[in-house]
Amino acid sequence: VTSIAETVSATGERRLWIGGDTGLSRFDGDGWIVDDSCPLRLIKSLLADDRGAALLAGSAQTGCMRWSDGDWTSVTPEGDLPSDAIQCLHATAAAHGGRVVWFGTDQGLVRLDERGWRHYTTADGLPHHYVYTIASTVDRDGAASLWVGTNGGGLARLRGESWTIFDADSGLPNNIVMSVCEVSGADGRRSLWVGTQGAGAAVADLDAARLRWRVFSDETAPA
Repeated sequence: VTSIAETVSATGERRLWIGGDTGLSRFDGDGWIVDDSCPLRLIKSLLADDRGAALLAGSAQTGCMRWSDGDWTSVTPEGDLPSDAIQCLHATAAAHGGRVVWFGTDQGLVRLDERGWRHYTTADGLPHHYVYTIASTVDRDGAASLWVGTNGGGLARLRGESWTIFDADSGLPNNIVMSVCEVSGADGRRSLWVGTQGAGAAVADLDAARLRWRVFSDETAPA
């Protein structure tokens, strides 16, 4: 299982979905049903769309499709994505309302909103073309940040149109970032956790003026 998501129909019917190498399944309340109508395999990411009534599914080989009212349609019928290898999906709120959907691919980061498609590459400041994971945070002053984990370029923060790179030279265990997650403590302070491939995790205080990473690995904090 590589991804889990829930959709809610207009009548309140809830469906729990899981995606994996062999395709997609949904839970009907009693057991799991394989969704043979889904043409995708090697599903890497699921994302509830349209306030949870629809589902986006991204495949590592065959692009991204949208499920709604029992039917599957291509998200990119005109080939707007730079690659069919979708590694992750993420949604954020648009600055003036609405919704932004982000696609992490092996050929860069892609943004989709009411204005259309935008492709971010290393030429735009992304540290590596292969995107593994995407997360988002909002600072106490309302500033929004998009965090992009890459396969060799470390962690990139997009704030507005400016990129900031955090990598091994900045204190991360290594430059292959597989997961990112914001955590709030009992005192209200926020931390950003970053998981790397084979080198452990790192955490930084998001409310600090400067991010300083504390590393947890077999060497620094053995299990």
